[in-house]
Amino acid sequence: MPTAYLRCMRGSATIYDRVIAWYSRSPYVHTEFAWPLDNPKPAQWLGAQPRGGVQARPADYLGSQPFDLFSVELTGAQVQHLRDFLERQVGLPYDWRAIAGMALPVLDRGRRSGAWFCSELVYFALGTVGHSLLREPLRRADRITPRDVGVSLRAALA
Repeated sequence: MPTAYLRCMRGSATIYDRVIAWYSRSPYVHTEFAWPLDNPKPAQWLGAQPRGGVQARPADYLGSQPFDLFSVELTGAQVQHLRDFLERQVGLPYDWRAIAGMALPVLDRGRRSGAWFCSELVYFALGTVGHSLLREPLRRADRITPRDVGVSLRAALA
């Protein structure tokens, strides 16, 4: 069965990482897909970052920050749909509004199309191909943290 790989970064390299770790009560501070999806040691990783939004970035762009690698079993059709979906997201901005809504619920306006933060993109992308990581509806993807991806029983440590 085809496999897609993703990683969850650990550590506190930046103040932003420390805030995410504190908020989610987890060592996981970022998550993204291997690019290409089926390569556990890819040349690039595709995800959403505050600088540059959704992009495929070189494998070493975060330096030596530690991470856990996860695999997700999908069908061939699901992998193709996932690849197509992710390619359409490249170039979209970072979802600062959803981040603000997590921190201050009064600012919560629900999931916004056209922008992503890291775990929101991972969760929503897998959900659109029929592989939900959690029992949370896709419309709540803007509440998913890297911790939620890392503790999902649907993604296995690779």
